[in-house]
Amino acid sequence: MFKLFSSLFTVALIVVLVVAGLSFFSLPLPVTVKLYSVISQSMQPTLNKGDLIVVQKQNTYKKGDIVTFYNPKGFKKTDTITHRISKVFRAKGNKFYNTKGDANNVADGWKISDTLIHGSLLFRIPYLGGLVAFSKTPLGFLSLVVLPAIIIIASELNEIKGE
Repeated sequence: MFKLFSSLFTVALIVVLVVAGLSFFSLPLPVTVKLYSVISQSMQPTLNKGDLIVVQKQNTYKKGDIVTFYNPKGFKKTDTITHRISKVFRAKGNKFYNTKGDANNVADGWKISDTLIHGSLLFRIPYLGGLVAFSKTPLGFLSLVVLPAIIIIASELNEIKGE
């Protein structure tokens, strides 16, 4: 029974690590997809806090698309927001978008261009984003990687010792 639990836990751990790695590093994938964790409730009920979302860069975006983009008011270049496009317009020959969270009463107070958009939503995986975000913290890394690895190594050493 312990061996079955250990095997299932190892597979689950590998899946979490692969997803965390893909969302943390910009790995060259055959398709231009990126993974993000939803960290707010601004897109409820469409997206929930803790969801893992997969987005893909598109050639064009239209009203109603859910897009992930650099936060124009963000302090870090890595700050992103995922909201729905509420309006598409042209200014000085360039295409711009207004966005709004589904749960928000008013549109965001900025216009964004194609260069700020990472991509549009392909699909979401409920709850996995919270686990991925937790795995990137020191406590998460310790509890999801280091401790299970020590347990698995100890059980294997114990089994070798028994033989």
